[in-house]
Amino acid sequence: MSLRPGFRNRLGVPVAIFSVFAAPLALALLVYGRPEWQPADSLARGQLVHPPQPLVSSQLSDLEGRPLDTGLFRGRWTLLYWSADGCAQRCREQLNALLRICRAEAKGQGRLQRVLAVPELSADLTQTLRQTDAGLRLVLAERRWTLPDGQVYLIDPLGNLVLHYPPSSPPQDIAKDLARLLRLSGIG
Repeated sequence: MSLRPGFRNRLGVPVAIFSVFAAPLALALLVYGRPEWQPADSLARGQLVHPPQPLVSSQLSDLEGRPLDTGLFRGRWTLLYWSADGCAQRCREQLNALLRICRAEAKGQGRLQRVLAVPELSADLTQTLRQTDAGLRLVLAERRWTLPDGQVYLIDPLGNLVLHYPPSSPPQDIAKDLARLLRLSGIG
């Protein structure tokens, strides 16, 4: 059986088109099936909470002791700082750094909020914090709250803990992660 002249030429065009479109798909499936070929670290500078965990807001209350409205952490990205020792000097320095980060993200002001969680707060300190930082939300947390002390937590608009930053993390790391999230996220 012999092929007519020109048959190979007519068959070559569809084969070439098929290979142009099928080759990337085959390559993607090959890489996806091989975890050792995928990058090990992420772009995040903070430590990822994997899988993201919902924030246990039942252990939080407002300054009058009433249970906290669960809607506080919904709809906006939240930078939460947990300080088990009230709010000493280290806490105030961290709050000042978070304020500067939020001001740098002026485009995302409506998408971003800052929250300080403490087990107890004196009236004088509450008044001082409200005068110096009007945008800071103050909440009371139970002492048995399971989150480690002195860390900054990033909470997504669905109320899930996504990233946390140890006390030694530079504020630039938080700012870079936040800028990337606000730029790429369609929620919050």
